[in-house]
Amino acid sequence: HAIADLREQVKASLQQALLDVHRPPVDINPLDLENHRSRAQQRLIFEELIAHQLSLLVSRQKIRHERARELDVPASTFENFIGQLPFALTAAQRRVISTLSELPTDVEKAGLEPPALFAIGPSVRHADRLAWFEALPLAGCRLVMADSNSTLATELEDRGAEVVLIPMPVSPAARVVMAALPLTGCVVSRSSEVDWLDDERGNPGWQPESVIWCIGNKTAERARERGWLEVVELGEETDCDELAAKIEGAFDR
Repeated sequence: HAIADLREQVKASLQQALLDVHRPPVDINPLDLENHRSRAQQRLIFEELIAHQLSLLVSRQKIRHERARELDVPASTFENFIGQLPFALTAAQRRVISTLSELPTDVEKAGLEPPALFAIGPSVRHADRLAWFEALPLAGCRLVMADSNSTLATELEDRGAEVVLIPMPVSPAARVVMAALPLTGCVVSRSSEVDWLDDERGNPGWQPESVIWCIGNKTAERARERGWLEVVELGEETDCDELAAKIEGAFDR
């Protein structure tokens, strides 16, 4: 029925539709005009839709025939740009360099999923320069922390970690985020955090080798009581540099 109605609207001339909109016939339903359901209005809507789609088609064809401009700027320019961003980029960024014929296979091997950005052509030569995140000490490390530790989380993100901040007790939405990618481990500062996270260890995202970095002796003791296999105990006054060094050491192992 929708296709038949569309064909009827196409049959109406554009000129007649414009006349009917500006000077509605006496037999037209006022409610149809108010709700843009009159045949003349529908004809004009169809006209605008076709025009919009045609303009997009022309734009796409033009883009396909244009080559992207090759970037030739110093690495410091990219570093300055990244430093001015109002947020910290995460270690979730990963890359694959491949030929078009091998790309599907290489993407599958790397476990990449949407959203993704594709670069084709000479700009790929700058991949090493643009992969600044791989040089950060905690790049590729995915950690879980209580949202009460947001300051420490920000400092770890500045060092390249991807930090998943979650509420305690853990919400269903937080479980979805944790399950998105494998977790390197978690950072806890209270025994109660150990208890909450212990109930999550069997869920997707957690691995047998996931490490729990415990700030304080009581927190570490609670993790051992709960049966965590990889417990790293840190002092109560541990700063972010020391914590990052411990995480980097376990991650490299």
